[in-house]
Amino acid sequence: MRGMIIAWLVLDMTNSQLWVGLVNGLPGIAIAGLSLAGGVLVDRANPKAVLLWVRLTQAAAVFVIAFLVTAGVAEVWHILLLVFVASGVHGIDTVASQVAVSGLVSRDRLLSALSLMRVANNISQIVGPALGGVIFAWMGAPAALWVLVAAFGLALLAIVRFPAGSAQPRRRVTSALRDLKDGLRYAGRTQHVRWLLILGGACILPAAFHPLMPSHVRDTLGAGPRELGFIIGIFGAGGLLGSLALALRRDVSRKGLAMVWSALIWSAALAGLAFSHSFYVTAGCMFVIGVMWSVWMNNLNTLLQTTVPTEMHGRVISINKIVSQGGMAWLVGGLLATAIGPTATFLLAAGVFTVLHILAYTGVPELRQAD
Repeated sequence: MRGMIIAWLVLDMTNSQLWVGLVNGLPGIAIAGLSLAGGVLVDRANPKAVLLWVRLTQAAAVFVIAFLVTAGVAEVWHILLLVFVASGVHGIDTVASQVAVSGLVSRDRLLSALSLMRVANNISQIVGPALGGVIFAWMGAPAALWVLVAAFGLALLAIVRFPAGSAQPRRRVTSALRDLKDGLRYAGRTQHVRWLLILGGACILPAAFHPLMPSHVRDTLGAGPRELGFIIGIFGAGGLLGSLALALRRDVSRKGLAMVWSALIWSAALAGLAFSHSFYVTAGCMFVIGVMWSVWMNNLNTLLQTTVPTEMHGRVISINKIVSQGGMAWLVGGLLATAIGPTATFLLAAGVFTVLHILAYTGVPELRQAD
């Protein structure tokens, strides 16, 4: 919901695809800076305590954005700075959440558990953008932002009720800097982990459709924020279906192959977006992307946790968060669309993503054999 509201707000303020990409993309620098530190912290501390502070910071940042917009004094740099803060701590949130779940379930249920987390996320992607688009179109940006503040407050309350004993602080005799170096060294020298992280980073290209959608909806489809909200909601519906299917299945054999097939179909849907001038074709492509994104992401995250030693979970997940965080997709998408145009951006992303997955699957035995 935040991404949709901020994207349309910035487009109204600047009429620039580049600024839409910058405001939602530059915070990726903060995510990169805080995620790795967060991974070390989570490997040494109780994830619940980490999550409480993270959610409180996010709620405060969105509250200030809502206040400034309501008061009519918001500037683009205000929004950039506050989204920078909220997005930065979100990197720690993702790492802590995944590590907490791995401490609650057995290995053979991890894919199902992570998929259920995605189900919750996908429901929010369906309801959030659609609700945000309707409120934005009906009552304006301030009302939409205050609804968002309430949503962050609910997320904070949910963490308060998180099982207190589900994850205990982990005793460490080494320094945090030493832990950080060990994590980076392990990720760099372990072939299948290295390739999984490369593929995780490569997903910023096919995810670069995000900053292109507001102008695609307005300029190509001739529609408005309500239609944008529903299209993003359809993407969330696809993600919900993919995650729910995986959660009900409980586990998947040959997860590496599942990643490759989902990447190929995802790329084909991107190519469809490149030439779409129809609301229904665009919606269909977004639904397929949502399904395949969910299948791809859940299998990647499960492989990272089931093939990596427990004491390295936080650091490896944080590295993946750095290289794959969505903010960079906004930045890359905005820059590429400005430089080469939306059509070429869609096609370039699809081609690169396809080639990298074929190279990884054919060159890394662990990915072909991974269950």
